[in-house]
Amino acid sequence: SGEVWRLADGRWERIGGSGVRGSWNPKTTHLVTSMIVHRDRLLVGYNCQACPQRDGRMGNVWSWDGKRWSELSLPAIGGEASLVANQRSFNDFAVCQGQLFVGGGRASPAGHAVVWLLDEARDFWRPSASGARSFRENEYVYSMIVHGQDLIVGFKGAAGTGQVWRLRR
Repeated sequence: SGEVWRLADGRWERIGGSGVRGSWNPKTTHLVTSMIVHRDRLLVGYNCQACPQRDGRMGNVWSWDGKRWSELSLPAIGGEASLVANQRSFNDFAVCQGQLFVGGGRASPAGHAVVWLLDEARDFWRPSASGARSFRENEYVYSMIVHGQDLIVGFKGAAGTGQVWRLRR
């Protein structure tokens, strides 16, 4: 589990996972849940419920430059930064008005869902909206899409519930 493969010249090649080309190699079960191309890099988010987050830095998001992987385990700042330790699943990315968003959270208990924005100029993650505290009743972000100028986010809530939110830009 937790691998990325590419098809080139009619052949499959594993390019990520299990430490291949400097990629992730957690000792626990994990799986790749999202991918996006942003600024000529392939970004991968994965779900690893048992992976610890370290020192206020977000893990489980990796960047591929075509040759090697690097972890985007940048620090998180802002009101929801305390939830970094509970960010275990990154199920979707979106680029809205040139900015990269990733949805995080943790399955059970509810209360850990956050939509993060990558501040590329200063190398840190921050919550995407001041209303992020409202997302806390959800477990994690399940999907995201851009509609017009707005970011639409689908959440997995507690006990089989779900919510859809719109972030107006």
